[in-house]
Amino acid sequence: MSSKSSKSRGKSSSKGGAATPKSKSSSSGSGGDRTPNPVNQVYKSSGGQRNFMHSYGLKMHNHGDVEESKSIAEAFAKHDKKCISRDIQDPSSLILSTPEYPTGIPKNQSTMVLSGRSVAATLLVAAVSLLAITVDATPLWFDRIYVLIFENTDYSAAIADPNFSKWAANGKLLTNYHGVAHPSQPNYIAMVAGSTLGVTTDGNVNLSNMNLVDLLEAAGVSWRSYSENYTQLSSSPNCNLATTIGSATCPNSGSKGKTNLYARKHNPLISFTDVQTSSSRCNNIVPATNLAVDKANNAIPQVVLYVPNQCNDGHDPGVTYAGRFLDNFMTSTFTGNAITGRTLVVITFDENSGTSGNQIYTALVPFGSLSITVGSTDNTNFNHYSLLKTIEQNFGTGNLGLNDVTASAFNFP
Repeated sequence: MSSKSSKSRGKSSSKGGAATPKSKSSSSGSGGDRTPNPVNQVYKSSGGQRNFMHSYGLKMHNHGDVEESKSIAEAFAKHDKKCISRDIQDPSSLILSTPEYPTGIPKNQSTMVLSGRSVAATLLVAAVSLLAITVDATPLWFDRIYVLIFENTDYSAAIADPNFSKWAANGKLLTNYHGVAHPSQPNYIAMVAGSTLGVTTDGNVNLSNMNLVDLLEAAGVSWRSYSENYTQLSSSPNCNLATTIGSATCPNSGSKGKTNLYARKHNPLISFTDVQTSSSRCNNIVPATNLAVDKANNAIPQVVLYVPNQCNDGHDPGVTYAGRFLDNFMTSTFTGNAITGRTLVVITFDENSGTSGNQIYTALVPFGSLSITVGSTDNTNFNHYSLLKTIEQNFGTGNLGLNDVTASAFNFP
C-alpha cells in the first residue's frame, strides 16, 4: 500500500459540541502521580486475536505530557479504529465521544483524540488536553462510490451484451475478476464482510460479525443501501427481515414459473445483527425509489450499494433484460448532482452461471474523475474482496482483518 492510501479519508455530516471527555491522566506534563494509561493496558490485553489494521498516516500535535501522548499515539496507530468493539478484551475502558474543538489545531483537518480512558473520534476537528492526532480528510481516488450488482452470468455472456459492453467501454473493464462462491448469498456477504462467514446457502442468516458499515461509520463515511421493491417496516428499527417482498411477477426462465422481485439474499447488510437492531442503520436500508429523492435533495451518500430486483438484475429473465436496465439506470441516474465530485460506479455480478473459475464481468465507470483511463482493461486477478479493499483504501477506514487484508485493491493512478 502506498503512503497516500494509509491516510484516513472519511467525511462526516455530524456536528460538534459534545462535552470534552474526562481524562484520568494528568494533562499538565509536569510530572506527579497519575493513573496508568488504560489505553496501553487494554492494547496489551488484546492478545493479538486479530490481524490488526494498517497504520495511518498520522500527524501528532502534543498537548500536555509529550511522552504519554507519543505512547498512546504509537499504540493507536498500530490498531484499527474499530478495535474498541472487536479486538479489546475490555471495550468498556474506551468510550467514543465528540469533544470540543481545541485551540491551536488547524480547522481544515479531521482529528482523532485520545485521552486516558477515552478515545474521541470525530471527523470534525476535536481534541483534549493530552493528544490530538490529525488526519487528511480527502478520499484517495473518489468522493463517492456506487456498487451495482447483477446476477448469475458468465463473463463471456455479459461482455457480449451490447449494453454491458457499452459501459465497459466507458470505463475500465476488469478481465480477470471472479466471484468467490456459489450460490448467490455468500458472494454478497463477502463484498461487505471480507469473508463468506461460513454462509453456504441462500437461506436467511443473522450474522454478528463486523462488516463494512462498522468501518464506514467509524471513519465518518456516509452510506446507504438501496434495494428495488424493498419496503421498510412502520416501527423502529424498521429493517424488514422478510425473505421475499412483493408480488411474484418476474418470469423465472429456469422454472418457467415466477419469482418475487425482492429477495433478502441479495441485500447483504440486512443480515448483520448490528444493522438489524439499529434504528439509524435500518434507516439506511431503503427502497431503491429513495435514490431519486436523495439525488433531488443533494443527499446521496459517499458509499452506495444498489441492488436491482430479480428481473432487472438478470437473475430470471437473463442478461439481455439486465443490460437494458443497466443502460437506462446509468443514463438516467448519473446526471447533475448524482456525479458531484469524483464518482466511481462499480458494475459487477455476484457469480457466474456455475462454470469453472467463477469469472464475472466487472467494469469501473468514472464520472468527474481522472483516476481511470476510459476504454482501458486490467487483467489483474481480482475478486469481491478486492472491491471491499478498494472502498477501505479509498476512504481510509482500515480493514476487517479477513480476506480484505490480502486482497488486491483496484489499480488507479
